Amino acid sequence: VNCAGLGGGALGGEDASAVTNGRGVVLQYERASVAGLAVVMSQEAPLSGGDATPAYVIPRGDVVVCGGSYDEGVTADASREEVGRIEASAAAIAPGSLGALRQVWVGHRPVRGAGVRVEVEPRATSGGVLLAHNYGHGGSGWTIAHGCAEDIADGVAAALS
Repeated sequence: VNCAGLGGGALGGEDASAVTNGRGVVLQYERASVAGLAVVMSQEAPLSGGDATPAYVIPRGDVVVCGGSYDEGVTADASREEVGRIEASAAAIAPGSLGALRQVWVGHRPVRGAGVRVEVEPRATSGGVLLAHNYGHGGSGWTIAHGCAEDIADGVAAALS
């Protein structure tokens, strides 16, 4: 199974530039209040910081995860302006629910310009090798991983039957 991240395109016979870096910034806060906080996502001002960048707040146990940043091809750390915009959006979405800022994370995910590649490719070899491609998910990797794995399993089963 080709789940090689940024190298997935090259392993899959595509140009090395087929898969690029997608960068997102996430803030983690202590959870100040447990009452009434649900997962919220907004792409409208003022909750999104005044632009079309999505903003979200996700309660997780004793912390609240807040985000709303996505850039392709960027590898830099979070800028003070980015952190400030996410902080303002989070405070607007979840007033009174955020405690102290614990952590600023910058995540990097492989993004395929042509979309996620979930495909089983038979290879012409004496052993009848199958190569399953599963890469290019970008920031949606965790969200769609289960469905992509099922599609790969179904594709392998079909190719072997």
